[in-house]
Formats: sequence, C-alpha cells, structure tokens
Amino acid sequence: MINPLRRQPFRSRRSVGLVGLFYSGKTVLLTSLIAHLRNHDPDRLPLSPSGDPVELTLLGDLPPAVCAERFDFDDHYNRLIESDWPAKTDRLNEYRAEYVIGRDSWWTTDLSLVDLPGERLADMVIALHPDFEAWSDAVLGVFRNQAEFASIARPYLAAVEGASDESTILTAYRTVLATLHTRFMPFICPSSFVLGPDGVPLDARLGDDVPPSAEDRIRLKADRGICGLARAEQFAPLPPAARGRSPGTASAFAERYRRYRETLVLPFARALGRCDDLVVLVDVTVLLEGGHGMVNAYRAFLEQVLMYVDPGLSPGRQLFASAVSLLSLGLSRLEHVRRVAFVATKADRVVREDRDRLLDLLTQLTRPIIRPHQVRKDLGVEHLIVAAVRSTWAEPGDPADVLRYNTPRGEVRAPVSRLPDDWPDQYDPGRFRFPRPEPSLPRARVKVPPHINLDRLARFVLGLK
Repeated sequence: MINPLRRQPFRSRRSVGLVGLFYSGKTVLLTSLIAHLRNHDPDRLPLSPSGDPVELTLLGDLPPAVCAERFDFDDHYNRLIESDWPAKTDRLNEYRAEYVIGRDSWWTTDLSLVDLPGERLADMVIALHPDFEAWSDAVLGVFRNQAEFASIARPYLAAVEGASDESTILTAYRTVLATLHTRFMPFICPSSFVLGPDGVPLDARLGDDVPPSAEDRIRLKADRGICGLARAEQFAPLPPAARGRSPGTASAFAERYRRYRETLVLPFARALGRCDDLVVLVDVTVLLEGGHGMVNAYRAFLEQVLMYVDPGLSPGRQLFASAVSLLSLGLSRLEHVRRVAFVATKADRVVREDRDRLLDLLTQLTRPIIRPHQVRKDLGVEHLIVAAVRSTWAEPGDPADVLRYNTPRGEVRAPVSRLPDDWPDQYDPGRFRFPRPEPSLPRARVKVPPHINLDRLARFVLGLK
C-alpha cells in the first residue's frame, strides 16, 4: 500500500503465528513482548545485534485481519500485574498494530501477532487428510509406531475388533484420549476432547470433584470429553477391517469428520497458513519433568504439525514469490510460512550456567524434524531461549543448584535440577525438578519487565536481521 500524503508513504505487512503446547507460557510471552513493543526502550530491548540503537514507534492499533478476535492485551497485562494467570486461549486471536522502525524510515510495518491455541494444533492431521479413512490410518499408524502410544491404544484396537456399535467404540477411544491427557501427551485428536467445540476446556468440564487416583480421573475425562462438534457428532478412527465390517458406523463417522473438519479445523488451518513466520514455543523444562514418554509424544505431534504447514519455499514457489514482490514494488507477498523460530521458554527456570544446555536440548529435539524441510526448500530456522519475564535470581554465595524468586509469602530459595548435555536415553517423570515462579509485570506501564533474550525474539517477529 502507498500513501503519498504520509511521511512514511510505504507500508509492508507481516503476520507471525505463535504456537505452544501445555504450559509453554505463550500468553505471558506475547503480553510481555507487546508491552516492550508498545513502550520500546532501545536500551532494554535492543533491536540491532551490533548494539546500535534502533527506535521502534507505535503509530496505533489496528483491527484484526487474520481472524475475528483481538488479543486482549489490557486484560492479560492487568492480570499479570497481580501475578494472576491470564485466561486460557481457547480460540484464534490477534494483536495487530502499525509501527515505524528507525527514525528516517519511509516504511511502516503492519504487524500481526496471531495467537494460535496449542490444543488445536493436534487437528492439523485432520487438515492434512480430507478423508476420514486416510485420517484413521494416519492416527492409528502413529499409535502403532510409537511405543508409548501403542501401550495406551492397545485396548482400543482390541475393542474395535470385537465391537460394531458406536457407543462402545467411542467410549474406548475417549479412554485413549483421556489417558494421553492425564499423562500430558499432546497427540489428542480431535482437539475438541481437550478444548471443547464451544471452547470450554476439559478441566473446566470436570468440575471441582476430581478423583485423586489416575484411573478414576481417566474414567471421568472419558465420560466428559467430546470427540467431535457435539455429543451426537462424535467420531473415532477405525482400522480398515472395522470399516469393512461396520459400513454404517464408518459412514456416520466419516460424515461427522467432514463437518468437524470444515467447521472447526479449516478456519484454524487457513489462519496458520497465512502467517509469514511461525514461532513454536517449547517448554524444555516441562518435557524434562514429564519423562521420555512426553518427549516422544511431543516430537510425533510436532512432526504432524510441520507436515501440514510445510514451511519454506520450493525453487518454483520462490521464483513466483519474487515475481509477485517485484510486480507489486515489494508491497505484496506470497502467503506462506518462510521462517520458523523454535523458542525454549521460561529460561529463568534454569540456572544461568545451564542456558547453553537449554539451547542445545531445544536444538537436539527440533533439528531432526525441521531439517528435511530446510534441505528441500528455502527456509530460515532459528533456535532461541527466552524468559518473557525474568522472575528468578541468584545471590553471590548461593549453591550452583538454587534459584530465588518472590511469592506473596516472601522470598523463596528453590532447588533446581541441573540440565544434562543430551536428552537422557530413558527417564521417568519426577527425575528433574524446576521452580515455578509466578511472573509479575510492572504496575507503571511506562516500565517494561526484565527478560532474557526477548530482544532476539522481537527482531525475529519484526523481520530484522
């Protein structure tokens, strides 16, 4: 867009999607990042790697363009002032504003930061497969090929072989998903089981009387969960033999799958596909706390997401994208994810001496997944460690495995597990433990929260080198 009446007549657009799974801190990170962008201090958020001051000026907020809902920055910020966790993201929402980068720029940047609910990412395997049959084979293939999944899914496969009525099949599949949810394993598809079709999370549907035993919790989740657009619209994956033995059930599941895909999945997938860049948040400390099963589940989940997104430009698409940019004088771009940043969040949960190890663990986890996309296409990839709000510190003389942080009851000195150089071959939940400080933002909004490496993430989302 060109406006000759403005001091900055040229305008470019950038859209960045932020995705993260359980407890990755996506909303806190996005709130802190926006606070820094809106009240930019070049000393506290340097936007030039060389250290030269680069000013960022907010011209004004803009209405959402990628989705319908606006990211409620003010509510999230006000909650974090009181050390209260923001409301859980249950639908697409977007922060959009116009910025000028530098003093004498002829350009403004129309920046969109799209908050993508992490639970919905599990539905990318549905976006990838238009047909119920292909989706069934893909999901059951993952279950069979991953040892942790196989033991959980075995009772379901046995139930499907011996039953043809919907009720038995759906109850057995919801039990599989309830078990995955209880063990913090993210491959839960359809995502409506965790984040209902109405946006109400599963935990909220459980109520206050949650049973103490894992077995009883699984039964309660299986009873309250929904695998589809409604109770009467549920579906579950069927192996080929079951589809042939029960064509009526398979046909009903296929029609419900189609409606679910068109109503809930494709709008989310289109918004994801419109992003220029993608920021994938990974809480490495949570994966260490959760055991090797959680790590394997996360990797399988991420593979499915990137298979759908298919980031990067092939030589042909790159040539076409260059032609589009040239013909529009650089004002239009081919919509496709061109860069991916993997971000290890909550870096303040580990001691300073382990931050390099945190980056190494993030790289070891994600490089084998993203590398095939880099080899085949033009794709920028970065690995970062970040703390949106640095909430811990160490005093001189403290042991090497202790961090301090504040609570409403006063200062706490917490023991911290030291990070390994590599992911362990096998480890159970509880082997690693890290503190859980509650981030708090400054009450005076002219101030900005202390952080770790948030400047590097800001450079990425702004498209700066």
